[in-house]
Amino acid sequence: MSCHGGSLPDLPFILVKGEASAKVKPNEAKLFFEIMDFNKASKEALATVNKRRKDVLLNLLKNGVNENQITFSPADNDVKRADGPKYQSHDILGYEISQNVSIEISSLDNYSKIIDEIMALQNIKNIRSEFSVSNAKDISSRLTADACNDAKQKANELAGGLGVAIGSAFAVTQESDFPSMIARFGLN
Repeated sequence: MSCHGGSLPDLPFILVKGEASAKVKPNEAKLFFEIMDFNKASKEALATVNKRRKDVLLNLLKNGVNENQITFSPADNDVKRADGPKYQSHDILGYEISQNVSIEISSLDNYSKIIDEIMALQNIKNIRSEFSVSNAKDISSRLTADACNDAKQKANELAGGLGVAIGSAFAVTQESDFPSMIARFGLN
């Protein structure tokens, strides 16, 4: 298969990379964990998971989390069997009932209290958090503008060093790998 890009522009051009960054303190989080119980009787394991789900819900509501910020996935039932030779069918050891939970925490004011109380509950495992900022799109837009201004300043400095002036932009990319941008003009 053969592919050809457009030809390089016949005018002189300068290729620069603009950068911008910001340190931002998170103000929201998503909390993920699993409620799980193993029991010889499936009904008992399910009862434990259901009770723990109620404990989690009451705990979160008490700490200012709205019900629409809490998602309980459908419960999963996994039969655990004794290991044996040659993949033979073996006795059932018990049942593992599990349910994933995700919580959107819109203010980190109560985050420590929420996580401490969740961790103190039995039958909770695989706790993890993801932090973010509520105005991420605004920050991204501002950083894009700052990176463009940085690139423009670098281009003007390079052009000034060559004794020429910069005209309008010929091509712009958000990729950090300029060789791939040059490849679009047909260079290897």
